[in-house]
Amino acid sequence: MEDLNPQIQREFSDDGGYTFKNTTSRSLGKKGEYNKRQIWRLEGDAPKGRVYRFTHDSPTEFAVMSLRADVY
Repeated sequence: MEDLNPQIQREFSDDGGYTFKNTTSRSLGKKGEYNKRQIWRLEGDAPKGRVYRFTHDSPTEFAVMSLRADVY
């Protein structure tokens, strides 16, 4: 089993998706490690229309089972 530890990156845009900034990375889990969760908290105030983009840096496949945002 390979010892890959692929990462997922999250960044956001406040101009409708033209420019993205504030990239943060988290581990997707090693190969064979299932049910790995990533939680980003305490994001602060976000303007209306903020766009988030998620990318990953590995040729491995992954699936997003759920994506949730609590907006107050």
